[in-house]
Formats: sequence, structure tokens, C-alpha cells
Amino acid sequence: MWKEAEGLRCAAIAQAILETSTLEHVDLAAANDITLTGANAIFVAMLGNSSVNSLDLSSKPSCVRNRIVLKEMLIYNKSLKHLNVAGTSLGHEGLQVLARGLMGNTCLLTLDISQNSAGNKGASYIAEVLKVCALEELSMSENRIGKTMAVVNLR
Repeated sequence: MWKEAEGLRCAAIAQAILETSTLEHVDLAAANDITLTGANAIFVAMLGNSSVNSLDLSSKPSCVRNRIVLKEMLIYNKSLKHLNVAGTSLGHEGLQVLARGLMGNTCLLTLDISQNSAGNKGASYIAEVLKVCALEELSMSENRIGKTMAVVNLR
């Protein structure tokens, strides 16, 4: 019953994202655990949205399980300027997919990928994409990145 109610809430949020031209910030960080289906509905709604410029999914690992949909959202959405996926257990594999979505992205300005166990491998994927995306602010704290990797990526 709870999952059904959560699914209905996510469907309502997705519908609002699709239909409302004044909605600028969607913060789901404090929401109950969002199902994968609910998260997918939100990402699909974001594909064609032109008003939401900030999306906070921090501490919601279930939201980013379908990394392909997240990647597609980053490729096709042209309004999202701020994305927070801190603490979502992306790991280096998830950051690789996220980096692919950022390739050529010209609108995302701030990205928080803190607390995702990225390690040096995940950091290297992000370092490569920084050369070709519009990011102005990046938070990668608490990702088990070695000192050598941090120094190399700053150059």
C-alpha cells in the first residue's frame, strides 16, 4: 500500500514537472524512499521540461539505480542548472554513466556527487568530462579519492 501511494506521489510530481512552466526547484531529498519506477517517471518528465533548474535527489539511492535514464536526462534536458545526487551510492560505475550524460552538456552549472564512493576511478571519469561541459561548481567530498588523484585532476 505504501509503495502504491509513493508511486502516485511520484506520478503527480512527474505530471507537475511536465505541465507547470513556473516550477523551478524540485527537492526530493527529504521525501520518503522513492521507488525506481517513481524516479524514472520524474527523469522522463525532466527530459522535455524547460522550467525546472534545480533537482535535489540527495540521499535517495533508489532514484539513481536506473543510471541510463539519469544520463538521458542530462543529455536532453536544457534547463537543469543544479543537480544534487550526493549520497546516492553511484560508485565509479554510476559516475562513468553520469559523465557520459555530461559530455557536451551546456546548461548544468553545479553538481554535487559527494558521498558516492567514487574512488580514483570515478574521479577520473569526472575529470575528463570537466574539459567539455559547462560545470562551474563541483562537490566531490567524501568519495575516497587519493591525494595523488586530487593533485593530478587539479592541473
